[in-house]
Amino acid sequence: MPRYSFTLYVIGNTPRTRRAERQCRHLLGLLSGADHQLSVVDLLKQDGGHLQDPMLTPRLVRTAPQPRAEVVGDLSDTMSVAEALGLRLASPPPGMGGMPYSLADRSW
Repeated sequence: MPRYSFTLYVIGNTPRTRRAERQCRHLLGLLSGADHQLSVVDLLKQDGGHLQDPMLTPRLVRTAPQPRAEVVGDLSDTMSVAEALGLRLASPPPGMGGMPYSLADRSW
């Protein structure tokens, strides 16, 4: 079983959806040696083309480990997204130097 489990909720196959998935995969690629799983859920396909319960998207949810955490909207600020999800990155995003860091204590 993966150490981390994520679900990315999107609506349709749009440029915004594809960008969100790329940004999400980039973020997960920076995880500190952690095994992870990502599921992408297109709410239009899941609801047969009709949203029963509309939600803001894109929405990235960390479902494991508990407690659950989520980020809604733009996923391009890698550090902010990682911090909101309680993640430790193995390497900083471009422009942040070359040392591993923890967003929890802001040390790197």
